[in-house]
Amino acid sequence: MPTRLAFVLEMSDEIFAAFAEERGWVGAPQTERDSSEEDRFERTWQLADGSGTVVFVDDALLEVQFVEVEASGELEVRKAIEEEFPCYDNEQCLASLDFEQEAVTVCRALDMLACTAPNRFDQNVFNATVRALADVREEVRVAALRIVRQTEWTDFLAVVTRVSLADPSDRVRRLAAGPRMILEVLSE
Repeated sequence: MPTRLAFVLEMSDEIFAAFAEERGWVGAPQTERDSSEEDRFERTWQLADGSGTVVFVDDALLEVQFVEVEASGELEVRKAIEEEFPCYDNEQCLASLDFEQEAVTVCRALDMLACTAPNRFDQNVFNATVRALADVREEVRVAALRIVRQTEWTDFLAVVTRVSLADPSDRVRRLAAGPRMILEVLSE
């Protein structure tokens, strides 16, 4: 399973491309991931030894850039990236999530968590997301819904249904309706 690292600071494709070229990675042009995600662009590099790939993703919706590393020498690649750029994996994103911080900081941590959440269910991500969905701040609940949408874990169905029906914010209820419908279909 690939490892995802979210950049703490804004990262451009050009800066990461220069880093990759210094290491002899062979890159392809920036492309859309697929037509349903037009706000998400990626660029892939083949490692110099052919042992794997590194994909740079700029998710305009989440306003987070991250890399996905899938390689037999994953730890070496990850170490090189982490030495050059401040970035967090899933566990570090969870550790940085502090609900006592200002809403903008919490939302940024949740968006980074959305990018690094594994494809398979993760209880810690689930718990953090459920807690965020119950936060008193509307923007934090909206950010939590982005995790639900990114992961598409059917385990969220009950809580997202509750949010879509009973959240005090009309905006949050409306935004919860989309992930709710997707999760209902996936759970059938």
